[in-house]
Amino acid sequence: MTLRRTITVGLILNRTKDYKGDTRLFGNAALTKAIERLTMDIGIDGLRYEIKREGRPHLVPDHQIRISLSHTSGIICATASLVEVGVDCEQIREFSPSLQRKMTDPHELRRLGPVGDRLLTRIWCAKEAASKAVGLGLKLDFHRVQLFLGPRAADGRVDRTEQWYSSIDGRDDKFTIKLIEHDAYIIALAEKEPNDNI
Repeated sequence: MTLRRTITVGLILNRTKDYKGDTRLFGNAALTKAIERLTMDIGIDGLRYEIKREGRPHLVPDHQIRISLSHTSGIICATASLVEVGVDCEQIREFSPSLQRKMTDPHELRRLGPVGDRLLTRIWCAKEAASKAVGLGLKLDFHRVQLFLGPRAADGRVDRTEQWYSSIDGRDDKFTIKLIEHDAYIIALAEKEPNDNI
């Protein structure tokens, strides 16, 4: 049997309805499902999660499984993993020049592709997912997260799913970031890569 390392559950909500009051309920359902599917593979049960004061979900009793949750208007994503993991989802949107300067620099933008709302949303999601994976979320200065493109198709095209890599402060902790585009949403899943130096 092959052990799955990460389980991610996403819920697309009906955009014609107002789910503001139900976001917590749907987030709970998605995260519970991700935890159940992962723990079924490794034979553990009885785990539940709580939200820490700073807003990050954690398992009770404390366990080696890592979890992350994200939601925005119309979509909720949750993940459970055997490695450090973070997830973020955003609707493709416009970023003010001041927010662009807070999250990236011109050199990084040139390296990642033509600037536009889609790329800026991808950068935001990738950096937030990586920062959640190290337990800091929005408390981390996004300039400390460096992004690098993963392999592309031979013709240079990017599919709806793309892989990036990140490093925080140039440390050995590196994260593989899977970027998925669905409808008008970007979903980023950051997973810690195995460290060969250990």
